Amino acid sequence: MSKGTAPPVRTVAVIGAGPSGLAAAKESLARNLEVVVFEQRDWIGGTWKYLHEPVDRRGIPGSAMYASVTANASRPFLEFSDFPIPDSTPVYPRHFHMAEYLESYATSFELMSRIRFGVRVLSLEPRQSRWLLRWLEDSGTKEQEFDAVAVATGHHSTPRWPEPAPGFESFRGIVLHSRQYKTPSVPFESRGKRVLVVGIGNSGCDIATDLAEVAGRVVLASRSGGWVFPRWIDGRPVDQVDFESRFRSFCMPHWIAEKLSPLVDRRIRRRYFGIDGGVLRWGLNPRFGPYEAHAAVNERLFPAIGNGSIVMRGNITAWSQDCAHFDDGATERVDAVVFATGYLVEFPFLSTELLQVDPETNRIDLYRQILVPSLPHTLGFVGVVQPQTGFMPLIEMQARWLTAVWTGRILLPDQGKMRQSIEKDRVMRNSLYVNRPRHSIEVEWPGYTDLLANDLGVMPKPLRHLDVLREYLFEPVHAAQYRLDGDGSNALLATATLRRLSFTRRKECYNKP
Repeated sequence: MSKGTAPPVRTVAVIGAGPSGLAAAKESLARNLEVVVFEQRDWIGGTWKYLHEPVDRRGIPGSAMYASVTANASRPFLEFSDFPIPDSTPVYPRHFHMAEYLESYATSFELMSRIRFGVRVLSLEPRQSRWLLRWLEDSGTKEQEFDAVAVATGHHSTPRWPEPAPGFESFRGIVLHSRQYKTPSVPFESRGKRVLVVGIGNSGCDIATDLAEVAGRVVLASRSGGWVFPRWIDGRPVDQVDFESRFRSFCMPHWIAEKLSPLVDRRIRRRYFGIDGGVLRWGLNPRFGPYEAHAAVNERLFPAIGNGSIVMRGNITAWSQDCAHFDDGATERVDAVVFATGYLVEFPFLSTELLQVDPETNRIDLYRQILVPSLPHTLGFVGVVQPQTGFMPLIEMQARWLTAVWTGRILLPDQGKMRQSIEKDRVMRNSLYVNRPRHSIEVEWPGYTDLLANDLGVMPKPLRHLDVLREYLFEPVHAAQYRLDGDGSNALLATATLRRLSFTRRKECYNKP
């Protein structure tokens, strides 16, 4: 839909009932659109719903969640703008806390009756100005046309396997991807075994520290090293101590931050890792700066390395029947290997003629990370985005933006300008992060949500809200700021949420017992 008249949108299909799908359904209902949500499993919550068994009763793989998962962002950065997480929830929620929160969200906004469970989408095809969706359920194959479709299937479903080092075909041990991992005894019994974990992202660090409790030996290997940040600093939530505020962004715009990046890197190294960089002492050996990659968050890794429970290694150069060989000349005997090497961005129900994703780079050309310029803009993607902080505020803003397009409140530029914007985003992303598939959909907070908020006309006008001006300027940027003004605003709730965040943060961070 470029500038001009677009077909009216009345009926909407949402594919997926995870956080992205729930947000898309909720925002569509808020615009009086008729919504049907298609979910292949028997529950909502997507990745946050932990399933102990590898597959459900239909043989569909469970989510990528494992039993020990704790959120990497603290509570304020995980909540939707108009639905606060209860204060009784831990500062860093476990996966079951987030699953309960999403169930409460779906119930409160009357989404459950809109969801069809046990439905696997087979194909999605354009039909003139509409979309034909085919799906499989217990009673057989069915189809229906919709005016618009929100694809909200996430990007943690299809494992990415690395190019194997020579000799891997001769390895006789257990091989699995982190997507299959649940506990140190599921899907394999690790007690007493020698386990190699490949990858130093969040999953790799979590799984290695899990296994270190029971395995005979745990080796954590990384081709180019990495940075691992703690959840806590001086007993306080790290993202509520060192954070991006509006005042800080105003005083240090992007071009100044780029000039000062060496000084910022030095400060980060000293504050989190010690004067000598720390990560070198622990064997992480990153080949890039602390903010040039999607850093892992784990407070158990360094103690485990320090007491010898985990041994750090570099790149794997070769395999043999029961050993892995590394670029530093070391050889490790291995009974099992877990590849924590990320995921492919895939949409199997869309033909490659409609949408192409580069399997090598995970590159997908989406305007605002939501729309394909060459397709009717009644097809949108919610959740094809990767932030360093909490996920919920970003996908909620995507859902608000997408429904604004569908209801004519946002007029889009032509295809050429959209492609120019996509290329500009790619250049900026390449300048900020190392060139890896995991960064192909990385975005900055709050820059990305501010961009969508400007399109929507919901950027906060602080001088209209002097009673929360201090919170707006000096506290962490919270999603509730985007509910102060403009379409869909709820100033009373937003003000209460911002005050609560300020009070709780200051009490937790500064009060002494």
